[in-house]
Amino acid sequence: MSASRKRAASARILGQWVDAYARRHDLTPPRVRNWVSYLVLGGALVRAGFRGDGPVFSIKGGVALEVRLRERARATFDMDVTVAGEGADLGQALAAALADPYEGFSFQLKEEPRTLPNGAVRVHVALQYLRKPWATVQVDVSGPEGDAGHVELVEAFSLAPFGIDGLLLPLNLSQMSEFSLVLIQVGETQLLLGVAPG
Repeated sequence: MSASRKRAASARILGQWVDAYARRHDLTPPRVRNWVSYLVLGGALVRAGFRGDGPVFSIKGGVALEVRLRERARATFDMDVTVAGEGADLGQALAAALADPYEGFSFQLKEEPRTLPNGAVRVHVALQYLRKPWATVQVDVSGPEGDAGHVELVEAFSLAPFGIDGLLLPLNLSQMSEFSLVLIQVGETQLLLGVAPG
């Protein structure tokens, strides 16, 4: 899907579009800005292509839920991704995937990746739009886990209002398979519940 408007001419204008969208949809501007940042990062990672039967990178956790459920999901403040292939240098894989600009955005790892107790690495990625600061996203990168068959390509919600082309994102659903998501309507309120099997 092509963007419905031309790319923003500056980070200031893109920020104005984010603020207007947030007001129109009764969302907070930081949440919409985060959505743009997460989806642009995801689009950049998709360029790394596919290895074997699945993508090199896939998105899991809170961002995967937000892509699937939009504003019904709890807002998340970091991004969790997995890298296919045993023994991959996780930090180097991320840096290589983000080396080139994407849709007017460029990326820089702000520090050396830090290894977490679970073996994942954490790094903060600075995003610039047309060479002006846009956002910083905490990214946790882990190796393959769960059932690779649970990775599916999902059409991200449209960034056309921000002048960014549509894209498909690989979501790792292995963690989600451990419980069911049930949307319950109570009057005018919708409650999203995670229900364990059994």
